[in-house]
Amino acid sequence: MVWEQGSRLVLDLTVLGFVPVWRQCIEIQEIDDKALSLRTNEHGGPFRSWRHSIQVRSIDASTSEYTDIVEFDVRHGSALFAFMLRRVFGYRHLRWRRLVKRMKARTAHG
Repeated sequence: MVWEQGSRLVLDLTVLGFVPVWRQCIEIQEIDDKALSLRTNEHGGPFRSWRHSIQVRSIDASTSEYTDIVEFDVRHGSALFAFMLRRVFGYRHLRWRRLVKRMKARTAHG
């Protein structure tokens, strides 16, 4: 799988790693290494469209800010999906914070 500007990727989303749920089509609109940003247009499953932007911004030598912006249009149940996505991205960001904490601990000890 190649993540470069203009790439089109097809991912099969699963539950528990093996139960197929839907196929998600992703087009990489922009990758900006200098600005540390990524922007995609996607569709699949319940989503008519899914626009996702990721930005990482350096605050200082030891601090960064990570931002996800997601705009989506679903066939049905947009309030339910908005609720679920807040939970999914909240968990995702928790995992990022845990990873950073582990990396800082390794750096401090090694």
